[in-house]
Amino acid sequence: MNISFVELVKIGLAASAVIAVAGVFIFRKLERHEATAPLLEKSDFLRIGKFSWSAKQIFLAALLFFAVMSAGNYFRFSLPTIFDKYDEYDILHYYINAKYSDELGYDNLYPALIIADAQTVNRFEGRITKYRHAANHEYRQRSQALEMTDEIRAKFSKKRWQEFVSDYVYIQPKIATSKWKTILQDRGYNATPIWNMMGRALGNMVDIDDLKLLCLVDLVLFIAMLAAIYWAFGPYALAFALIFLGVSYSFRWPVVGWSVFRYDWLAALIAGTAFMKKERYKTAGFMFGYATCMRIFPAVFMFGLIAKGIHGVIAHRSVPWSKPIERIRRGVPQHYWIMAGVMLLTIAVGTGAAMATDGASSFSRHFSDMAVHLKPENLSSQRCGLGTALVFDNTHGTKKGYIPKEKKLEVGEKVGLKYAIAFALLILLGIGATRLKDHEAVLFGFIPFFLLSIASYYYYVMRMSVIVAHAHRIHKPMHALGLALLLMIELVTWVAELTERSRYFAIGWMGWTLTLYILVMIGILFTDWWLARKADQSA
Repeated sequence: MNISFVELVKIGLAASAVIAVAGVFIFRKLERHEATAPLLEKSDFLRIGKFSWSAKQIFLAALLFFAVMSAGNYFRFSLPTIFDKYDEYDILHYYINAKYSDELGYDNLYPALIIADAQTVNRFEGRITKYRHAANHEYRQRSQALEMTDEIRAKFSKKRWQEFVSDYVYIQPKIATSKWKTILQDRGYNATPIWNMMGRALGNMVDIDDLKLLCLVDLVLFIAMLAAIYWAFGPYALAFALIFLGVSYSFRWPVVGWSVFRYDWLAALIAGTAFMKKERYKTAGFMFGYATCMRIFPAVFMFGLIAKGIHGVIAHRSVPWSKPIERIRRGVPQHYWIMAGVMLLTIAVGTGAAMATDGASSFSRHFSDMAVHLKPENLSSQRCGLGTALVFDNTHGTKKGYIPKEKKLEVGEKVGLKYAIAFALLILLGIGATRLKDHEAVLFGFIPFFLLSIASYYYYVMRMSVIVAHAHRIHKPMHALGLALLLMIELVTWVAELTERSRYFAIGWMGWTLTLYILVMIGILFTDWWLARKADQSA
């Protein structure tokens, strides 16, 4: 199925999903009403021969059918899409670079590819003239990479260089020359040292001929995440998780199952909240620790629990402030300490293992690379956050749909304003989060991430967390509204992308609408806290 048609269908699916939210909200209200609940549960609502179904079963079946069709469209209703294809762009970074990271480090993938090409098929000569140096993001000439031949070759044994060249020769014809130009000007490989350690081990275990098997692990983990959603949050949350997969702009690249461990952190994060809801706190702590080891930023999702813990200490008035340790011990629930302990232990073990194999310098190199990557002048058109939303002015960017240079500089100029707004909103969110259940407080961790960071659009698959939170309690007006807004964001973003063909324009609208969603949610949460506080004072 043509990808353009698939993406066009997503507009219709997103619009239908918004309508579905209204229908599920009404049905869930009826399901919880004592007068209508028995009618919906009656098993003979529809009878065909010996078989009969209740109204609830029929409604759920229809919703799940829509969800499966959404997911089917995502995979283009094609088994080869699932079981044969992979994304060569991502594979070069997260398989090739990881596999040879002992030799390439974070900086030398592109010159090594240019050298390997010159020694074999010589495809780049006359077609590709420059590449981006990963250490400082400056452009260099192809000839400069070739001058590094002895330096790069010295990092490899003879056998390892032959393996690297063989892998390049295998994958190079699968990539168009125009895409090679884009790849070699990318900002490079920036996996965390712990991910790199794992990716290198897996890459050296699996030959490039069998690469798809490694990619399918991501799909298995994703399915396990969906199972955890059903187990802990029920069929409605599962249905909308599948719908979100099918309509989300952030899931457009890379396709689930087309890359190496791209979505393991998301699976661990969502599964962690599922285990938390089921009071399996040690397992939850391990899941949160694993997610943090792989991508670091999932640690931000602990914001709500930290806010609730601080509130517990402040509110625990039976112990005087002169006994702070005792006040903290009583104010913070015991299972918080259990989760935090296991989470920190997991991170410590992962960090220790990475340091033992690659040295402490791997962490300093990674963080320095990320510091360069996150500089305003290095922003790309696919990055989204409060900082970019503040400067977006409803324009299309450059002729190619990239973020204009002046907008990059404006993001840097307004960084103080961004953090001032973020700080104020986080205080309100922290107060409002005290009214949330523990697992909900974690699921709403997407909000501080958006406020504090500027990340590539594909990391916003993390909105799966709030999709689950809202769908689980869709009978509440706040959650029905939140879910409808999230799905409308997908609708707006796809319309912006497919009508204007400008990535900057589409991501700009994503930023604006996500900001709106966050303001609405924080407003509702804080208002709920305020009204509850007034009610307590009156009582």
